[in-house]
Amino acid sequence: MKAHEVMSGFIRDLSRRHDWSSLADHSANGRSGFWKNVMINLFNDLPDAALAEVFTPLLSRPGCRIERIVSQGQSTPAHEPYRQAHDEWVVLLKGAARVALEGREVALQPGDTLFIPAHTEHWVTFTDPAVASVWLAIHFEAAT
Repeated sequence: MKAHEVMSGFIRDLSRRHDWSSLADHSANGRSGFWKNVMINLFNDLPDAALAEVFTPLLSRPGCRIERIVSQGQSTPAHEPYRQAHDEWVVLLKGAARVALEGREVALQPGDTLFIPAHTEHWVTFTDPAVASVWLAIHFEAAT
């Protein structure tokens, strides 16, 4: 199943299961009703990542997982590359990072995206130790 099919299915299922009348249910203090559960700001409530990367699951469906990653000074040990059975697409939203894969290292700035095919060894070689780097990662079944 392709990523767009997974997301289309998720939206279709959500629309069937939800009473959309709650969209009008807003409180003076912010979100409530439907929006309280489905709308977040990826930059709010950033965890302290000075000691370790923090992975926050945002959505998990069959064939698709979306997470926020906050890094601050971490890198992947040279002898422990990431190698996943699924495709991954990441966007760096804030901070700076470098990633090595397929014999090449790429520098990422906010707004840069990177597609990492399934079974590809890759390493995060740098994240800024002074400023949190915020990533959005989408993991999905490899194309067949």
